[in-house]
Amino acid sequence: MKILLLTCVGAGLLGALQLLPCCDRDETCAGPRGAYLEARTLTVFGGACHINAESASQGRGALMAWSFEGGAWEGTDLAGVRALAQVRGAGNLAEGGPRRSVLRVDAESEAQRAAARAWLTATHGRALGTVECVQPAAIDFERDGDHFRLAASGLLLEGQALADRRCCTMPENRWYEPLARRVASVVGFARHCRVAAAGTQDPWTYEGANNVFVGTFGGPGGGGS
Repeated sequence: MKILLLTCVGAGLLGALQLLPCCDRDETCAGPRGAYLEARTLTVFGGACHINAESASQGRGALMAWSFEGGAWEGTDLAGVRALAQVRGAGNLAEGGPRRSVLRVDAESEAQRAAARAWLTATHGRALGTVECVQPAAIDFERDGDHFRLAASGLLLEGQALADRRCCTMPENRWYEPLARRVASVVGFARHCRVAAAGTQDPWTYEGANNVFVGTFGGPGGGGS
């Protein structure tokens, strides 16, 4: 009787497991993932004298951008969604402290827009700080090899990842890391980096410098590290 009971229980559990979705095969089970860009209002890779001269007076602003290539959040597929955040703090963002942000989301549906906002605030709440508003927007996010381009109304970021990867061979000159979590990145050079005013934030320009992180984000679970 005990053997028969265990056999029945085992068969029942096997049947229940067969009804569960397989995340290895179901794209909507995987966490959000894709391409990432971040520009800062200071140099992130350079000589010590230059970095030290900027650290106290620069670095209060940042532009964070995500291009979702796959995955889902709370059951909503995010493939094809693009989002960006303009972030502003009272001091150098690397030092923590309060900051405010304005979010823009390019999505086909309101459900995707809501899911993207929920993912951003759940996994990057500390980096974003107080979210002033979330706006629908057309966002152009391009990656072609080392070249990158991000454009939206009143905003342009364009440049190239350091082709010689000096940020990898000379890590002692990389002084900052991305504000976003679970990002693998290299440093990029911004030929153009202009951001218009948004919410309570003033416009800013910081270009012709190694002030960009070019990378990828996410994977299973879609959360932070």
